[in-house]
Amino acid sequence: MAKFYIESGDIKIITESKTPFGACLKVIKIISAQFGNDSINKSVNLSDTFMVTETGFPSERRPYSVHSGEHIFKTETVLGRGSA
Repeated sequence: MAKFYIESGDIKIITESKTPFGACLKVIKIISAQFGNDSINKSVNLSDTFMVTETGFPSERRPYSVHSGEHIFKTETVLGRGSA
């Protein structure tokens, strides 16, 4: 499994997965589990996209940059509301 850096809105998580898209799905499960049964008073802000890289968080690069081979998924696709 590869190590992926996933970033979207408030989310910045490093996780392992077989695929970049699988890493996004894993992050959704991680965030959901953190909310547990007390999700009424908790929220997380997502951007329009999920950035998935194997070389660190793009927002921490100076200057900000996205390299070839990195993945960008629409949030609506990750949440199951759109097509890839």
